[in-house]
Amino acid sequence: MCGVAAVIQENASNDIAQFIFTILLHEHHRGQNSAGIVISRADGYFKEQKGLGTLDRVFFRMREEFKSLSWRGIAGIGHLRYATTGVNFSDPRSVEQAKAAIQPMRGNFLGDPFFMSFNGNLVPSCVQRLYHRLYKRENLKESDWQTCLDSELMIRSLETSSQQTFGEALRNAASMWEGAFSAVFLHNNCIYAMRDPSGFRPLEFGSFANGFLISSENNIFDETKLPRARFLGSVNPGQCLVLQNTFGGIIQKTYQYHEPVRHHCAFESIYFQRQDSQTFFGERVALFRRRLGHILAHEQPPPRDADFVLGVPDSGILAAHGYAEEARLPYVQEAMFRLHGAERSFMEPINDLRQQGIELKLGIIPEYVRGKSIVVVDDSIVRGNVMPRVAYLLKSHGVRKVHVRISSPPITDPCFYGIDTGRIPDELIARTCGDKESIRLLINERAENKYGNPYPIDSLGYLSLEGLKSVYPAPREMCYACWNGKYPVL
Repeated sequence: MCGVAAVIQENASNDIAQFIFTILLHEHHRGQNSAGIVISRADGYFKEQKGLGTLDRVFFRMREEFKSLSWRGIAGIGHLRYATTGVNFSDPRSVEQAKAAIQPMRGNFLGDPFFMSFNGNLVPSCVQRLYHRLYKRENLKESDWQTCLDSELMIRSLETSSQQTFGEALRNAASMWEGAFSAVFLHNNCIYAMRDPSGFRPLEFGSFANGFLISSENNIFDETKLPRARFLGSVNPGQCLVLQNTFGGIIQKTYQYHEPVRHHCAFESIYFQRQDSQTFFGERVALFRRRLGHILAHEQPPPRDADFVLGVPDSGILAAHGYAEEARLPYVQEAMFRLHGAERSFMEPINDLRQQGIELKLGIIPEYVRGKSIVVVDDSIVRGNVMPRVAYLLKSHGVRKVHVRISSPPITDPCFYGIDTGRIPDELIARTCGDKESIRLLINERAENKYGNPYPIDSLGYLSLEGLKSVYPAPREMCYACWNGKYPVL
């Protein structure tokens, strides 16, 4: 899961990099491992800046530079990366590999440069097939293609195309890509926005005062964020949207390169999307999560001695609010808070970094919780790293009982469509344990091992898969593979 952005304007301006930065800023929750922006200037040259780290670190003190003539451009794209492998900064090779993966990624088509930013993952079978086809390697070892970046293969499949135009090369190459990809391309003052036939990840389209925008989420299409921003719709699954600056205006074209077979990621709106965005079906994410809380309270009601409800910040808060409404319990969110500046620990690519992030990100107000029986709501339990910390924080501050409720089903299967659970399936706690009581006992064991004393959660309940499906107006158009192991594309 990454964030992509694109802007195209009728006339060159010094503001284009700032506009792309603004889109990425509102997608910052989608990627924190690297960031990049590239623009196409009126003189035919490109200007780019990218690096390892979060958006604010990569573009620290560049806001004034964006206004300079060197950043005056017509079209541009940006990217935020959610990495699936970590960086060992003491190893020069590891650092170089991480730098090579930073997007926008550059390619060359018939002597002209182009750039790509994409969100998703090609499935392993496609990566293996493309690697063999594009590099014409015999006697392949599994490690050869497993360490190859899917973004590199997508670039390579365009560079080696026999087609005479970039648009035809893109159409031809996309027919070889299988998996999840919501991508934007920059070539010759033209933006191409393309989405896989399943539409696993969102890709949104709109206009603003200077031209047109592409974004991974539609929260940016708001006049308070960009001048006269207006949401025009989603790029459809299996569709390519082409925006071309002819220096007499912007021509807009779409073509369907593959029939849509919708399998939207059900986890997007549960965790990834920002609360002011809209789901695949147009509902505000904040309201969607509150409805999950309502159903959760109905399926997994609180114990009679529960005093109040709180959510694990930030993605558990809205479901907790809905749970409290349905259960008719007080909602006391101020009892637990997230430290400003703390990053999303789930998105760290290696376990040690996730653990460090968890230790730093949460705080408790003791006077609110001492002697209480509390229902704690979170969006999911993936690896089981967060709950031992939550139990420790609450019990060590005098909480009498901790009852955990989760607004999604137990995650038992890895994702191959852009979420970092595909590399090490045994990290998934529900896959290891099998039932919720075993999960609860393992969480309690981890808390005791880590903190030296028992800090148990007293009960655990999950939303059912049937309950989750009931929230969607078209449940058959969703992907539930991480809960039921039924993969629409392999």
